[in-house]
Amino acid sequence: MRTRFSVFGLGVVVSALVAVSGATGIAAATTVTPPVARKVTLTFASDGTTVLATKGEQVVVKLSGHGLRWSPAQAIQTTPVLRLVSEGTTTTGASITVFQVVNYGTAELDATGTSICPTAKACPTFVLLWHASVVVPVVDPPTPVTG
Repeated sequence: MRTRFSVFGLGVVVSALVAVSGATGIAAATTVTPPVARKVTLTFASDGTTVLATKGEQVVVKLSGHGLRWSPAQAIQTTPVLRLVSEGTTTTGASITVFQVVNYGTAELDATGTSICPTAKACPTFVLLWHASVVVPVVDPPTPVTG
């Protein structure tokens, strides 16, 4: 009899807590979705272009194909506009370089592609320069002037 009363009493307490927390909105579970990082993707077709980006965005350079082995992209900049996040190449000659936009200004991106030659066959040796510009304009609202 004592055991039955304890279980019954525990059930009443739990029911009361659920009713109170439901009335105050505490029991509602919420799922928070992290913000999706915006990104600008540059490819072989982006050669010679200028793209706009904003602080916090990622700039991803994906170069592949055209019978070339691609180097990771390098940022040429006088002030830090892009920060290197990661870079890599594959056995097939592709490269992927990821930058994070950290400041306002302009950064130039360069990569090179060299011919992939079959073993023991004559092959022309050349280097193809890939280039793009990333411009990060100041978009913050100006501070109001009081006077």
